[in-house]
Amino acid sequence: MKNLKTKLSYALYTLLCFVLFSCEGGEPTISYSERTVKQFNKLKPPVVLFSKSESMVGYGVQLMDGDGVLHYFGNMSSLANGIGDNYKIGDTLK
Repeated sequence: MKNLKTKLSYALYTLLCFVLFSCEGGEPTISYSERTVKQFNKLKPPVVLFSKSESMVGYGVQLMDGDGVLHYFGNMSSLANGIGDNYKIGDTLK
């Protein structure tokens, strides 16, 4: 019985160490808005507003980059809401 308790305590200790050390060490998480700004900055010009849709929360937009690839930015992004508010479909953003 003592041997079982020892093995169980080692297993719990190992599990605790795994959980504590597997956490991302101090890297701050960035918001969806910050991620979309980084993604937008990486797009190859010219970037054109392909489509936009308005919901109760804001705008979702699709942008076409210089390679002809569509990129979606959801309505939880301040970037997408700003683009949806200020640009028309077909406008060049950069």
